[in-house]
Amino acid sequence: MARVSKRFYRLSHHSSLWRIFKHDMCFTKRSFENTIVQHAVHFRELTIHSCLRDLRNETSLEFIANGIGQCINLRNLNISFLKCIRDVSFTKDMLHLEELCMDQCQNISPDSALQGLQGHPNLEKLSMNFCFQFKSCQLQQLCVSAKNLKYFSAERCSQISAATGKKMLEQNSNLTFFAVTPIASLNNFTEWNSILRDFKDTCFGNDLLFLHRVTDQFL
Repeated sequence: MARVSKRFYRLSHHSSLWRIFKHDMCFTKRSFENTIVQHAVHFRELTIHSCLRDLRNETSLEFIANGIGQCINLRNLNISFLKCIRDVSFTKDMLHLEELCMDQCQNISPDSALQGLQGHPNLEKLSMNFCFQFKSCQLQQLCVSAKNLKYFSAERCSQISAATGKKMLEQNSNLTFFAVTPIASLNNFTEWNSILRDFKDTCFGNDLLFLHRVTDQFL
């Protein structure tokens, strides 16, 4: 029995079984260590949407960030809705990271995001909708500095002027999807409408498409 149990343990912890991990339940310190920390280097895709209240009661915010930060071989990381994540500077060590989704992570420090993501070599998709704490200049830095970025979605963050939006699109010619919330003014809407027509090869988010439809009715 002991030999069978030992073999099952080895099989259940084999690296090939820990490439993709999605978790929507509550972590304890022990379960976090036995899954995220223990198998960190094996993960290629990691999704954590769960409530980490129990884990926060047992540990610290730094412990949680450090645990996720050990997943250095990730291609895809989704931490949307996590309120306990404040520092994402660990992404600078995730050199293979291609997609990052952090929608509604309103406690993330913009400085830590810039530290981790600015100039990232392989990032292709960044989704950060409803991250109100980011200023328009910070959104611009994130959008244009990652030269391989193709998908940028930052709706319901700081409102973006048409002039800033045009610079973002011009300075990152790889963008195939672009979603921001425009500044609400008639002159700005008219300028945005012109931009949407000029960049025909780019798909735009709901806020800009709605603006485009409404503005067209009055022009």
